[in-house]
Amino acid sequence: MKPSGVIEADEIHREIRKMVQAVAAKITDPSNLRIVGIANGGIALAKRVAEMLANHFDQPVDWGVVDITFHRDDISLRPITKISLPTELEFPLDHATVLLVDDVLHSGRTARAAINELFDQGRPENIELLVLANRPERRLPIQPDYFGQFDALSGSTSICVTLDNAQPQHDRITYQTNYGT
Repeated sequence: MKPSGVIEADEIHREIRKMVQAVAAKITDPSNLRIVGIANGGIALAKRVAEMLANHFDQPVDWGVVDITFHRDDISLRPITKISLPTELEFPLDHATVLLVDDVLHSGRTARAAINELFDQGRPENIELLVLANRPERRLPIQPDYFGQFDALSGSTSICVTLDNAQPQHDRITYQTNYGT
């Protein structure tokens, strides 16, 4: 991949469709499926994935949001500055298959914090991870089950994912390699 650039909406939508098809092929009981977006980056993607799966299965698919603020491993080192949505799960997690959704996976710390929050809310049967951009250089042994093919971005690359469910034609991923970091 180039040192900087933009991934446009058409390519993003193609990758989301591929991931949703892979999820749908694996799900045997859609009524037991819960889609959970990690606040804030995973919310728009979780909503979109839930809608696409609902269309595929021709039945509603529950989706909600988890806030990881108080599960962060650096909470004692930094003040909480990010405004986030609270955990909002209007369905049981016990014995459910949870598809945890985020825009970017890098170190694995955010996913770990989200998993901790999920277990504070219930005891899922299974948790799978879906991310749009899969960055290398994990600090924890966490890997996505489904990811968009934007995984060639190095750890020194800044990524900004913009998903607009009201105007999906404005979706984009911008990236910039930070040399010398």
